[in-house]
Amino acid sequence: GAVLLGTIQQLATVTISSALNLLIVGVLLIVFVVIAPNGIVGLVQSRRRARLR
Repeated sequence: GAVLLGTIQQLATVTISSALNLLIVGVLLIVFVVIAPNGIVGLVQSRRRARLR
């Protein structure tokens, strides 16, 4: 998750103004925490367990 967020932050820094960059990274961080509180690996594991049931 940190690698993905870091990559997105670097791309936004290069292409977008720094104020908008901060807003985008903040929103993405909140979205990641809401959707996958256990991280991306936890999200994949829970979906795999649900599929096996």
